[in-house]
Amino acid sequence: MAQKHLQQLFQNIVDDQLSAGKPACVPATFDRLLGEGYSEQEAKTMMAGVIAYHMSNVIDHDQPFNNGEYQRLLEQLPKFPTPQ
Repeated sequence: MAQKHLQQLFQNIVDDQLSAGKPACVPATFDRLLGEGYSEQEAKTMMAGVIAYHMSNVIDHDQPFNNGEYQRLLEQLPKFPTPQ
């Protein structure tokens, strides 16, 4: 139950970022993934996974959210992000 709730939370973050067009790397990544043949849902799910991955690292290492790292991770999609 908690996992579904978290998945939906991260999905909502992607939707909000896409609606706002910010940060710019989010709509750019979404458009790129669609252009590569992924469905909207597949693209959003991958992007939500990046948010979950990055937030986990932020919490685990007690660091602030890093927009540059977030962008770098999005740029790796569809390959799942790897630590730098």
